[in-house]
Amino acid sequence: MTTPSQSDKYVALSQVYIRQADEELAQEDYRQAGEKAWGALVTAIKAIAELRGWRHTHHDLTQEAFMWLADEYARPELKDYFSIIGDLHRNYYEDKLTEQEVEQGIGRTRRLLQELETMRITPPPGVFTPESNRQKRRWADLTGRQWDDSRPE
Repeated sequence: MTTPSQSDKYVALSQVYIRQADEELAQEDYRQAGEKAWGALVTAIKAIAELRGWRHTHHDLTQEAFMWLADEYARPELKDYFSIIGDLHRNYYEDKLTEQEVEQGIGRTRRLLQELETMRITPPPGVFTPESNRQKRRWADLTGRQWDDSRPE
């Protein structure tokens, strides 16, 4: 019997969280529903970070990993999704989103989880080379190593 990898465990946990988001939504607990959707997103990102050997021990690193993936896969529109789904997390504390907003956010989360799973199992479309200092800092944050302009990673 094969032992699941830590990445696989994060994927399974992400799936649990998105199902729980649906359950909480059905029970009209919008704060918990949004928080579970947020947790599903974060654990899906952690699944990819784990495979790549990236650090992912706190929120900032998880966000950096997601932003790197959006750049690497040339999908800048995904960065907006992260922000929108972040509203679900903030709603846990503020309780200001409507049922419809939470439901839409969970739908967006579900679509983004599919995208992330594709990224997890499919290599990037090419070698991504950071162009900005911000992207190079992001690499250093994730890996603990400085980007070396003389060789692609």
